[in-house]
Amino acid sequence: HWYRLRWQMWGNYGFLAVIMLATFWHVEAMNWTSNILIAHIWVIAYILEPLMLFLIEPRGERASEPVPPELRQGPILMGLKWLCAAAFIVGIAIAGLLLINPAFMSTRWPWPLDAFDARIMAAFPTLGALWAAYVYFARDWIEAKAAVLGLVIIGTGEFVVWLVNLPTYDFSRPNVWSFGIVFGLFAVLLTFYYWRQERAAAPAPSALSTIVGSGENAAG
Repeated sequence: HWYRLRWQMWGNYGFLAVIMLATFWHVEAMNWTSNILIAHIWVIAYILEPLMLFLIEPRGERASEPVPPELRQGPILMGLKWLCAAAFIVGIAIAGLLLINPAFMSTRWPWPLDAFDARIMAAFPTLGALWAAYVYFARDWIEAKAAVLGLVIIGTGEFVVWLVNLPTYDFSRPNVWSFGIVFGLFAVLLTFYYWRQERAAAPAPSALSTIVGSGENAAG
């Protein structure tokens, strides 16, 4: 069912569009002499993939297929909406600076950045930001839960990588600590709201099952 997968589309378009733009921008930096095969594979893949995604994405009735009433799990909690709104704003801001002004971002980053690396990296906050925006607009929890789980994986993965590499960082550079703390806190809050949403989505016992259960207890 497409409603279980369409949360990926916004993020996938953003992610692939940024990588395609960065590839065009820095195509001369590819290893055209020392590793010409990998260079060709990279360029072809990141032109082909975003364009094919546009061609094969479902449209029409299938694209807007609603969740069947019997499978709905309730609206998105307001706290989760605001958390995703914050993730969207911060993610787009970081992605935009990495893409447009990598020299400035290198002065604010935990390690030195070159322009090509910064612009490729911009794809990842773009991906997370657009997944978060989808959660904000989702009509039902069943449409958004996989996106929230994806964001938990991103946040947790970034935190673990930061923690493992912490001894190698230059602590004279800015934001070494805040980089990991923000990702860790984001993952914890998302996990909390995932749990809250799952609890809210749990079906309440029906009146009939309550009566039957009471009768069985009395008989016992």
